[in-house]
Amino acid sequence: MSNNGDATEGATDEANLGQAYAAAVNVDLSKNQLDQSDIDRLMSDEPSAHDSPQSVMQKIANSTIVNYERLPMLDVVFERFVRLFAERLRQLMSANLEISIEQVSAIRFGDFIDQLPLPCLVSIIDAVEWEDKCIAVMDQRLVYTAVEILLGGREVLGSDNLEIRSLTSIERSLVLRLMRIFSSTLSESFAPVSEIQFTPDRLETNPQLAMITRATSASIHARFSLDIEGRPGYLDLVMPYSMLEPVRALLLQMFMGESFGRDNGWKNHFRDQLQRTEIQLDGVLSELTLPLAEALQWKPGTFIELHKDLQGRADLYSDDVCLLSGQIGQSKGRIAIQIDESIFDTAKEKEEEKA
Repeated sequence: MSNNGDATEGATDEANLGQAYAAAVNVDLSKNQLDQSDIDRLMSDEPSAHDSPQSVMQKIANSTIVNYERLPMLDVVFERFVRLFAERLRQLMSANLEISIEQVSAIRFGDFIDQLPLPCLVSIIDAVEWEDKCIAVMDQRLVYTAVEILLGGREVLGSDNLEIRSLTSIERSLVLRLMRIFSSTLSESFAPVSEIQFTPDRLETNPQLAMITRATSASIHARFSLDIEGRPGYLDLVMPYSMLEPVRALLLQMFMGESFGRDNGWKNHFRDQLQRTEIQLDGVLSELTLPLAEALQWKPGTFIELHKDLQGRADLYSDDVCLLSGQIGQSKGRIAIQIDESIFDTAKEKEEEKA
């Protein structure tokens, strides 16, 4: 089975390489028939007049499809983010808005940076516990729409033309406020997977200054489509795969709903059954250390002094584990133990840890 899997994977890699080479020499393989010039370019060992051998190899390397493993749990994180972010923006702007996931795909970080229009506003976001960074980009229409609403100028929403200009310091502070809400919502969305705090680091207007990783680094690109009072816009989130490495195993898990693998029905069932479990407790009134020869002389009728009075202490064991401890006493003419210590006393454990 492994040989067949390797053969299939090798065939896929060869097909991708063939498509990349065809693109490098300007041959369209989607056509039903190739003309003679296409065949000559595919079969020729000579580079074209415009491409050196090095540039052809660079095209092959750069045109290779970015294909990385899918992270099912990340899709649910994004769905949770969309719902929470929409609620918080409605509270902030007091406006009608809709948010949806437009796409989630893999991309090279450098390719995303190169396709950003100028001017643009890139927010660098720190993933504190993971000691890494990601970026979020709001398109110009969304930036100006959000700023105008926060400043009370709703009449701009009825205009088809938005003034593309540099943002003032006040407007940048409003955008930074939006990014704080964005970051905190992203942290809350990841909470069922891992405790992580996202915090905005800075805003950049030059995309080249937002290179937080190598240009060839594989990244997750999530685009969220927003509609505020009928005016569309989008917000891009780009996270390098290296940033998600600490929780990669968790993100690869498959599950349904937002319980993240927890089944409350089974949880309650196990708890109820455990509470009905019967255990055997052994009361240890005293422990003696004596020579083996003396113990071998014991016989029926021998009195053994426990060196323990009725005000002493005793322990209760279960399978050689001391669970409870307390004072020895009497109740209804029988020996009893008044419990005053338990291994289940979490408050006492916390006090000992603090000490």
